[in-house]
Amino acid sequence: MTGPATGLASLVVAATVVLGGCSATAPDRRYDPDAAEQLQSIVHAATSAAHDGAYADAAAELDRLEATATGAFSRGEIAEAHFETIMIAVALVRADLETALSTSAGQPGEAAVVDPPASTTDGKRD
Repeated sequence: MTGPATGLASLVVAATVVLGGCSATAPDRRYDPDAAEQLQSIVHAATSAAHDGAYADAAAELDRLEATATGAFSRGEIAEAHFETIMIAVALVRADLETALSTSAGQPGEAAVVDPPASTTDGKRD
């Protein structure tokens, strides 16, 4: 499977990985509960945007996820292993979203190029 559906599938897999690691009730939790909630919220927003075909919005949410995770890691709110997992997932999903964005850019709905009116035999336009 290729195209936008692949990006969505990858986003769902990445969301599962990120959300699984962010569980505030996990037995070996190394997340600050507020950081976990914020990261989960961003992943949900990115997943929803991708599902709706709003790939640019999903990419913006990935930027926000990356910045939020970086901040949480620098404050000691998430473990290094979780941070690295998030960054790997973000990179994989970003690649799929870029593919989806470039694919959707060539889809119908773009401005069509209109040919000029045909010339008549005397050189004048109709």
